[in-house]
Amino acid sequence: MKRLEPSNLYSILDAVGMAVIVLEVGDDGIPRYVAMNQRSRDATKLSEEDWFGKTALEIFGGTTGEHALALHLGVVRSEQETTYEIHLPSVHNTLHIRTTMTPVFDAAGKLTHLVGSSADITSERERDAALELTKIAKEKAEDASQAKERFLAEMSHEIRTPMNGILGLCELLKETKLDDEQTLFANTILSSTTALLEMINEVLDFAKIKANKVSLHYEPFVLRDLIDEIRVLLSAKTSYKGLGFL
Repeated sequence: MKRLEPSNLYSILDAVGMAVIVLEVGDDGIPRYVAMNQRSRDATKLSEEDWFGKTALEIFGGTTGEHALALHLGVVRSEQETTYEIHLPSVHNTLHIRTTMTPVFDAAGKLTHLVGSSADITSERERDAALELTKIAKEKAEDASQAKERFLAEMSHEIRTPMNGILGLCELLKETKLDDEQTLFANTILSSTTALLEMINEVLDFAKIKANKVSLHYEPFVLRDLIDEIRVLLSAKTSYKGLGFL
């Protein structure tokens, strides 16, 4: 069986369906890049002069390089396969890379290389971020809706309290001696107040509809009585304008 030449070995690495890097662990215990397949080179946009024989810190620099080198050294110390994520800033966005780094030993059991296989999880991270933003927006919308419902409930309660007082006084007023015109006025106040209370209750029903808590009640009514109530409610303005109902 013929031993593979280095050039053929790199061709095999290029055929792998994910980014692959190979680091050689020197006598000083520092891992340095010695091979990158095509997918890895495309992701990092580095030429061979930029990465061959260099550490992650020398290649990427800054906190990104420090973090990557620390991860590599962690695998060297533990001599255990490790999966981690790094974030590489680019022109348009940040690349999120998940790498599984595997230690390789020689026949004597000495750690000689690290082989890393990487996957681009940028789309996954962007999707997670979008979902998180959607969740936050939904929670804010729900909080706003609940605040509106509380406001409606509190305001309706505050309005109904004085309206009930007006209703009570109208009932007491009707029990006193009134002429026909005063009786009409008292009835109009009573009908108007009752109608306003019903409107307030409808506002609360609207809030219940928004909260999917509405309940319908079927009750009989007399159409003529309803028309008479409308006539009484509008009689004050119509009589002022010299109009009447037929």
